Amino acid sequence: MTEALRMNGATREETVAGMAESPLLVEREGQVVTLTLNRPRRRNAMSTGMLEQLAYELRQLTEPGKEAPGALVVTGAGGTFSSGADTREPDWRDLSRRAVRRGHFRTVFAALHEAPFPVVAAVEGYALGGGLELALACDLVVAGEGRSSAFRSWAWGPCRAAGRSTRWCGGRDAGWPRGCC
Repeated sequence: MTEALRMNGATREETVAGMAESPLLVEREGQVVTLTLNRPRRRNAMSTGMLEQLAYELRQLTEPGKEAPGALVVTGAGGTFSSGADTREPDWRDLSRRAVRRGHFRTVFAALHEAPFPVVAAVEGYALGGGLELALACDLVVAGEGRSSAFRSWAWGPCRAAGRSTRWCGGRDAGWPRGCC
């Protein structure tokens, strides 16, 4: 079996069977690692579990003493990059759990931004809210035709989870409202 048909040491059949279970797929082909957000029924909304897995995988890729990949690609399954945070998660209204999730967002975005290898966001379909921030945390965004991106929260006021858009656009000095940065 060729290396292209193997993901994380598993056959394609094993990988397809595990796709329903894992919110994040990891594929290594040569020097390129691909992280695929895998919750297509929820338009790849980022749950706490997905963010924990993203943080774990990024730690593994940047661990000292391990061979770093030549590049990292972040993409979404099912024709959507990410619709942002999963607001239907049971603990969404629990402020202490939301603070934990916000910490995961920040850890993931900082790791992507500081990675010692190029990070590419392959965006297809929607990239909304935190999903757009995830794309902006990468070094390069490659967007397919028909993609749609927006910060829905701007209409009702909350700050973005990790503030990546604030840094991208120049922050408070660029005219952002005081309480938003």
